[in-house]
Amino acid sequence: MAEKLIDSGAALKKLDEFIACSNE
Repeated sequence: MAEKLIDSGAALKKLDEFIACSNE
């Protein structure tokens, strides 16, 4: 379960960076 949590956290961070790049 903890691994899944870390995984989704990494995915969220990646998505956040992607959105930041799209906004520029």
